[in-house]
Amino acid sequence: MYKVLLVDDEPLIIEGMKALIPWEDYGLEIAGEAYDGSHALQLLQENTFDIMITDIKMPKMTGLELIFHCKELNKDTKYIVLSGFQEFEYIKKGLKLGIENYLLKPVNEEELINTIENVIEKKKKDTREDRNRASYVLRDNMVWRLLNHEIDEKEWRQRADLYHLSLSDPVLTVAMIQFGWNAYLDQEALSKARTEIEDLIDSVCIISPDNDFVAILSEQNEKHQLETIERLKVYLHKSDHFDYFYLSIGRSVSSAIELPKSYDLASELATYQLILEPNTIITEKIMEHFYDNNYVKQQDFIQLTKYVLNEDIEKANTWLDDTFLQFAEGDHTYPPSIIRQSMIELVISVQKLTPNAKFYPTTRWVDLILKSHSLEELRKIVEQYLNELIEAFPKQTVQRSSIIQSILEYIHDHYDEEISLKTLSQRFHINSIYLGQLFHKELGIVFSEYINQHRIEKAKELLKSTHQKAGKIGKSVGYSDTTYFYKKFKKSVGVTPTEWRSMQFN
Repeated sequence: MYKVLLVDDEPLIIEGMKALIPWEDYGLEIAGEAYDGSHALQLLQENTFDIMITDIKMPKMTGLELIFHCKELNKDTKYIVLSGFQEFEYIKKGLKLGIENYLLKPVNEEELINTIENVIEKKKKDTREDRNRASYVLRDNMVWRLLNHEIDEKEWRQRADLYHLSLSDPVLTVAMIQFGWNAYLDQEALSKARTEIEDLIDSVCIISPDNDFVAILSEQNEKHQLETIERLKVYLHKSDHFDYFYLSIGRSVSSAIELPKSYDLASELATYQLILEPNTIITEKIMEHFYDNNYVKQQDFIQLTKYVLNEDIEKANTWLDDTFLQFAEGDHTYPPSIIRQSMIELVISVQKLTPNAKFYPTTRWVDLILKSHSLEELRKIVEQYLNELIEAFPKQTVQRSSIIQSILEYIHDHYDEEISLKTLSQRFHINSIYLGQLFHKELGIVFSEYINQHRIEKAKELLKSTHQKAGKIGKSVGYSDTTYFYKKFKKSVGVTPTEWRSMQFN
């Protein structure tokens, strides 16, 4: 039953409303009565109501003022307004607040019933949409686990049946859609675009943790697959949702359990947007034109570090100019994964070779490098990093206190457990706010970033030395949520855990 709150400063009006229609026959329950706006607001703070029917003019608080405050408490409540006069100014304000109808007293039974029926239909629609959103979340999580090698064939088939996902066609391909860096989509627009894509390809499209679309193309043959890709390209060109896009196509496989192979390739191809024009379809053929060797050598980083230590920003910039000139105009063309990885290695190497900057935060710079849209933008990011690193030198002279040293030792021994400023403050008998400020002051990095960096380093050690699944490794280093671990790892390192592991053995 939907709960109704009646609000009017005339008790007889409320009694008349209760007797006017058979509320229970419409699935409604009169769950509250109030005789002024203040009393109604108190009831709304203590209870949840689906529908509120309120008078406009009341002592202490008008009906419109009540609705304004109520919307801050519960956005799902529907409002019907009563008044003894056709007051157009009130009607206008009420419409702005999203009221369902404005009824004149004495209330007409038929008009009230029609309004109630419309409101009930809207509530049912909202409920269906909420359920659909919840179903999408569960389904997306299941497909995401499949693509990231975290689900076996038996579990996949059981869960696929639950969500009516057969994916039994002989030609299956992962297509990753990334939006240009300047594009912005709120969640509603993102969901709408996803639904349009699913209708277009007649298959599943999930939203990744990075808000990319990952579509699974399911076709009878390669000809149909190419036709679907062409339809998808036309849609992306014409859609108002995107400023621009990159469409990366993985290798075709013959069964759903092989889709991780297609996804891994699509993810790798997606990195080529660094050196490609927007609105491009990126396929495996592009890789034939690139050399997969690391251009920037460790000794080059050592030379750059010398410039940084001497605070010679001019020579450091010259070094960057020469390096990026080779990237852009060299005899060989280097894939974006190598270019980005080189710049990430630059940040990490300079950090390690510059003692006073040991705890200078790098995660933000790695994130910016990964999201760079062009070589020019990437060059500016690295230059800004070097400038800020040099400027930070004088700030790194603070000696560590005994309490921070003890906390660091505890973190290094217990990183796989739940650790927060709150738990540390209780263990070491220190105010959590003060601890956070002291930690940042002495290490030059916020606590949450430090613990994340430490856990990621431990995860990398396990990825390299064991054959455990990435999700299990994430949990063993302190991440209870696998998706969150993947997101943090990619943000810090530049690639997914699985991709990083492959790089080490290649």
